[in-house]
Amino acid sequence: MSWRGYVSRSVRNVRFIVDNAQMDKGGSCFGVRQWYESNLATMAEVNPHFTFMLRGFDFAEPSLLISFNDGTARIEPLAHKTPTDIDAYLRQAVVDAVKKNRDEIRETATLPHIER
Repeated sequence: MSWRGYVSRSVRNVRFIVDNAQMDKGGSCFGVRQWYESNLATMAEVNPHFTFMLRGFDFAEPSLLISFNDGTARIEPLAHKTPTDIDAYLRQAVVDAVKKNRDEIRETATLPHIER
């Protein structure tokens, strides 16, 4: 399975934050819009119960906010990034989360069983 299928298993939510004024003009948000339009259908297909949010604000810095299942979050500035850059960043975040989840499962599995 591609890394795209692991998004819903390792990440709580993904938010793309964009500047409303730049969204249509092809400015600093152009790569975000391109990535979102060309990848949303595929991401929704392999993660059917997961929501990818695109939030527009006035005077916002284009960013990607990823919240992980362990309660931590990452934010990546996306101004003038290409869809390839965005894809690579999201892929790396998912791969890191999957590795962290596997390490936590291994640690839990080695703990002795405690009866009540």
